[in-house]
Amino acid sequence: MNNTRNIVRLLVTHGKCLLLAKVLKKGFFFLPGGGIEYNEALYAAAERELWEELNVAKEEIYLIEPIGVYEHSWNDNGSPFHELNIICQCSIKGFSSGTPVRSAERHLGFEWIDLTALGKIDLRPEAFKTLIPQWCEGQRMRQFFASSMLDRSQG
Repeated sequence: MNNTRNIVRLLVTHGKCLLLAKVLKKGFFFLPGGGIEYNEALYAAAERELWEELNVAKEEIYLIEPIGVYEHSWNDNGSPFHELNIICQCSIKGFSSGTPVRSAERHLGFEWIDLTALGKIDLRPEAFKTLIPQWCEGQRMRQFFASSMLDRSQG
C-alpha cells in the first residue's frame, strides 16, 4: 500500500492572522489545501482545492507562490503515512481576518487565527507552529525545506 502523498498547503494571511481549516469532529487545525492528483500541476491543484473547500473561483485568486516544503511521516493506528507538503503563499480577493469564511465541505470549518496563538491550538503537523511564523516573516530561502525526518536520518 502506497501512503505517500504530495500535498499543496495554502498560507492565506491578513495582517497577523492566518486562515486555518478545522476538522469539526476531531478539533484539530491544518493549512487549507489537499492532495495533488496524478498529472495535475501545483497551481491547478491549489485552485481546485480552494474551489472544493471554500468555493473560491480562479478569478478571485491573485497570488499562489511556493514558499516552502515540509516532509512529514507518521503512523495512524498502525498505518504509515508520508507527505510532501508544498506550502504556497496565497491571496484571495475579499478575504480578510474580519470576514467570516464559509466552508464548502461539511466536515470542515475555517477560522482566522492570530499567529501568536498557534502554540495554543492543535495544529498539524506540529512543526508548523514554528515554521509558519518564519514563512510569514519572509524567511523563505533559509527555511524552504523542513522535515520531521531530519533528526532520524542523522542518527
